[in-house]
Amino acid sequence: MGFIDSFSDAVNRMIDRASGPEAKEAVNRVTEAIGEKVNAVIDGLSVSASDPVSVLSPAKPLIKRSYEMYLYDEKGKDFKVSASFSLSGDFVESKTNAGEIEAVYLYDPDCTDMFLPFGLNESRPYLMLAPDIDEVYCTVKEYLECGKAKFAIWLQPSEHPNMLFRAKFDYYGDFMIMYGFQRSDGSPGGMCLVYKKSIDGTSLCGKLLTELDEAAATYREDKTAEPIENT
Repeated sequence: MGFIDSFSDAVNRMIDRASGPEAKEAVNRVTEAIGEKVNAVIDGLSVSASDPVSVLSPAKPLIKRSYEMYLYDEKGKDFKVSASFSLSGDFVESKTNAGEIEAVYLYDPDCTDMFLPFGLNESRPYLMLAPDIDEVYCTVKEYLECGKAKFAIWLQPSEHPNMLFRAKFDYYGDFMIMYGFQRSDGSPGGMCLVYKKSIDGTSLCGKLLTELDEAAATYREDKTAEPIENT
């Protein structure tokens, strides 16, 4: 017998022992009040189950991340650039064989490793620097030409001076929030957060977007070598 059934039996016994109509009415009022409290608790549990952030710990401290890349100047010469930004320790460095992705980090706040493999159809949220995917390359080009992005769900100017805009896309069945920017050679760049649609609008999603904002605000590129001749 569950809690609710036991409680109901107890209330019925109280009513049977009540000596008159006034006593029975008082018991009924108490029962209704307790029932409202129970329903409120049940509703609260339902909300918590649908919004996983209610049991999440605060974001881990920021960690400086960096990687190197080669870009081209206006004369077609290579130059080496070090890209860096600060990202919460909730994200762990990973790697993918996709050539259009320069760097990728998986959201796994309980992980204690320095590196995690990136799986096919990865279900965890992840942040990537991906200048050559269509959503980045074409959208930055279009935005620079006309200030719009026809394939974006929404697009808004960025509050960060090093970024052009922030936009939302459908991305292979997931959602992707992207900061678009121009790299040191003027070519399109994109910092993207990819996550399952099922967490959209939850506090977990809000936490992830805050961490994306922090990464975007701190992104910078520094030239590390003089241009060299192509071979």
